[in-house]
Amino acid sequence: MESGMDEKPEEAPAELTAHCDSRERTLRLGEVIGGLLKAGDLVLLMGELGAGKTTLAQGLCRGAGMDEGVWARSPTFTLINEYTARIPIRHADLYRVDSWEDFSTIGLFDPSFQGITLVEWGDKLPAGLKVEPTMILRLSQISEMERSIMIEGSPRLLGEIASLITI
Repeated sequence: MESGMDEKPEEAPAELTAHCDSRERTLRLGEVIGGLLKAGDLVLLMGELGAGKTTLAQGLCRGAGMDEGVWARSPTFTLINEYTARIPIRHADLYRVDSWEDFSTIGLFDPSFQGITLVEWGDKLPAGLKVEPTMILRLSQISEMERSIMIEGSPRLLGEIASLITI
């Protein structure tokens, strides 16, 4: 019996951590991840104020094909921005959403939307909401420029990310 015949392929981890020591590296990580996203994907970005969620979202949008020279803007006051890209992007910021009533009026999970949904302050999604994120990005600010980003998602997707970046 050959030793490799019955062995299962090694599975990628369900989470990995990336360290970015500049805004540019955070954008680049977002571009790599954004290039792997597809219609229907939901990405939650979590972290304290100033952790780099909007910068990472800008990179995700760029990677998903948003035009050069166009930048995703934080939807802190508008709550949702939509962008044209290879796949349409809906970018939400729940920082100012404090109740189910607030959340229910913004139409974030409109079933007619066929694109990528990015949610900053994803930890503020109402309890009991039945959505399954494709990926969760947890940002921590280590210093003024350095960020630690824990990436949680499917082993297949994380394996692809790990193969494209140096972590």
